[in-house]
Amino acid sequence: MAFRPRYANNLLTFNLLTFNLLTFNLLTFNLLTFNLLTFNLLTFNLQPSTS
Repeated sequence: MAFRPRYANNLLTFNLLTFNLLTFNLLTFNLLTFNLLTFNLLTFNLQPSTS
């Protein structure tokens, strides 16, 4: 019984870390796709004016 709270705390911290990593990866992926979309829109809008 002595090792049970420590094991439960380790599981909670592990779940929180994996959840934070997943959310961080999703946020960075969304930011990258958003930046790529905005960059593509900007280049698409700027190319006809320059050509």
